[in-house]
Amino acid sequence: MLPRSRRLTTEMLKEMQTNDAVRVTHSSFFVARTLSTESSPARFAVIISQKVTKGAVERHRIKRRVHHAINDLLGHTQDGWKIALYAKSSIRDASSEEVASDLEKILRKAKVYNG
Repeated sequence: MLPRSRRLTTEMLKEMQTNDAVRVTHSSFFVARTLSTESSPARFAVIISQKVTKGAVERHRIKRRVHHAINDLLGHTQDGWKIALYAKSSIRDASSEEVASDLEKILRKAKVYNG
C-alpha cells in the first residue's frame, strides 16, 4: 500500500479525466495518464478494471505487485505529478520483475522518473 500522501484521491482522479493537459503514455502492461501540478509529492493511482480479470482476488494481487514496484521507485520520481496507471490484460501473466521493469520504462517515457 502506498502512503496516503502518495495516493490520488477520487476527486483528483476525476479532475484528471476531464483535464485537457493530461498526457497519455502506453507500455506493455500499462496506460499511464500524467498531469503536472504544483510542487507536491508525486501521487499515484492504480486502476485494474474487471476487463483485466473478473476475480477481485486476482485484481488485488496485481495491485499489490504494482504498489510494491511503485514504492521501490518513489525515491527517483519527480515531485509535482499526478500519475494514474491503468493496467492492461497482459499484466495477468507477468512476473513481479517484469511489472517493475515495465513500470520504470513507462515512467521514463512519461518523463516522470529520474533514476
